[in-house]
Amino acid sequence: MGTWGTGLYANDTTSDVRDSYLSYLRNGVGNEEATRRLQEEFLLNAEEDPDEEALFWFALADTQWDYGQLMDDVKEKALIFLEKGPDPRWEDADEGSRRAWARTLKNLNKKLLLPPPPKKNPRKSRKFQCKWQFGDAFAYRFVTEESKPFGFYGKYVVFRKVSETRFYPDHRIPIVMFYGEMFDEMPQLENISFFKKVAYIQNRRYYLKIAAQSEKDIPTGNLQYLGNIPGDDCFPYNGTFSNNPCTFWPNKKGYYCLEKQLCYKWNLMTIVNEDESIQSGDGSKPLIDAD
Repeated sequence: MGTWGTGLYANDTTSDVRDSYLSYLRNGVGNEEATRRLQEEFLLNAEEDPDEEALFWFALADTQWDYGQLMDDVKEKALIFLEKGPDPRWEDADEGSRRAWARTLKNLNKKLLLPPPPKKNPRKSRKFQCKWQFGDAFAYRFVTEESKPFGFYGKYVVFRKVSETRFYPDHRIPIVMFYGEMFDEMPQLENISFFKKVAYIQNRRYYLKIAAQSEKDIPTGNLQYLGNIPGDDCFPYNGTFSNNPCTFWPNKKGYYCLEKQLCYKWNLMTIVNEDESIQSGDGSKPLIDAD
């Protein structure tokens, strides 16, 4: 489970439960049926990981409460897990994080004991579909203050779209791979032999999902299209959610953005020469993780 903060939805499990539940409601699935489907999807291995089960009930109860559709058994399950205390996964965290997570659970407990608001359904949202083609390569220039301590401010990183995946609720976003070198000046495509410097982490090619909900989310001033690099390492969209790490474009809301992701990951990367395997199409190309 990925965790990036102490808020209720600052982890993969709770955010996925919330997003899936609301997606069901937006598509006309009733509350009880949506709850049944979610239990089948998320609780198959609950006995092996009770902490994951707790997060499931926390997210479902909280979201149902928000939309005035809190079911009695969902509320009961959440309150039972809340009585058990903080998630043991936080035992090794710093004191501030442990206290913050305890406050999150305390606030959730108080909320679930209050009468929920009137019933409502989430509004249908417009679906964003990434217009980039497979193989499209881009140069991105670091522009945030967070990149300065790492020495990346003003530098360029190059990535290339190799696939697509779903993003809440039903947007389609790109999965990209990275060229393993930064540039002080705007790079030219003819000077880049992409498959000779592929970024890897822990012996796996580093793929990243870049989330957007509209074209307005994609930066224009510091993102430059370089051209298209074809290759048999591109995989068509299969309609599922990918397990690869996800990030956002830098924005004023302070999300975990592309620059922060790269600042902390770049020095962990190793460079692999894939030139021969990609060009020959011998089946040795790495696969993208997917559900």
